[in-house]
Amino acid sequence: MNDLDNFRYLPIKEKESVLLSEGKLICSLRSHGLRITLYCLFGRYVEVFHEETNDKIVGVRILEDKRRLRFYARNLDIRFLLGQSLLGMLIMFNYVTEEMLMMAS
Repeated sequence: MNDLDNFRYLPIKEKESVLLSEGKLICSLRSHGLRITLYCLFGRYVEVFHEETNDKIVGVRILEDKRRLRFYARNLDIRFLLGQSLLGMLIMFNYVTEEMLMMAS
C-alpha cells in the first residue's frame, strides 16, 4: 500500500493534517457556498471542500480525472498564484498550456 492509499482511508481531520504538513497548496476557488482548495500530495491532486460559513471541511477527494483542473485554471487569480510555491505555479502553467493547445487544435 502506498502513501496515497493510506491517505485515502484516513479520517477527514487526519487528512487535513497530512495536507497541511506534506501537501503543496496550489490554488482555491469558491462555488455554491464552498471554498474548494487544490493541493498536490504525493504527486497527485487533492481537493478539499470547506463550508464558507464556518470553514469546516466537509469533504476531501483525490482527483482521478485531471480534466477537473480546468475549473481551477479558469478561476485562477495570478496574484494568488504568485503567492504560492514554485511547484504550484509550474503545475498550473503546464495544465493551462496543455488546455490552450487542445483548444487550438
